[in-house]
Amino acid sequence: LRTADVQQAMREFELSEGAVMQKCKAFEESLGLLLWRSFIHVETLQLMDIPLLIEHCAMVLNYCENTQKSNIEGGAKEQEFTVMYYVSALFNHAEALNNSELLAKCREFKILPLSVSHILAHVKEYPGDITFDVACGLAALCDNEDFQTEWQDFLDAAERADFLQLQQVLVEPLLVENPDRKKDLRPLTDFFNVVRRKLR
Repeated sequence: LRTADVQQAMREFELSEGAVMQKCKAFEESLGLLLWRSFIHVETLQLMDIPLLIEHCAMVLNYCENTQKSNIEGGAKEQEFTVMYYVSALFNHAEALNNSELLAKCREFKILPLSVSHILAHVKEYPGDITFDVACGLAALCDNEDFQTEWQDFLDAAERADFLQLQQVLVEPLLVENPDRKKDLRPLTDFFNVVRRKLR
């Protein structure tokens, strides 16, 4: 289907295949940036089809998991990276949205373990401030009262061990660079201890 669409665009606009693909890439990057900036505001998410957004995040994260495990080929503005901003926004604003439905959908599509896998595989590739945004999103999730009561349904034993790796891979380097932000990540660092106790 994609090949047919590209060929149709080549005919209608008299463009080469490379030119069509470049325009598609520019559109993807611009739309991704627009959504990322919009999702900072909860009012935008309140107008969104949240289940559909979660399904989109799962699709992109699964694609990364299955085809780009070693490194991400796309640029910093493509979906393979911006999806982590979307996930962080969902976690940050969950309690201002339909919290129970959002968490249920995240559990159904395994958004948390997929996000953990993405972080562990690609955190060194993350551009700019995405690293801190991701950590703050996780901290907001860990501070979510509904999540606190049912978190064990989100992670199996192996996934909990992976989650704990985030302390060394994600959080500790951030706090070395930004020791004044320790308070912002406290729910996440406290949650590491909760998970660690369950693994004993």
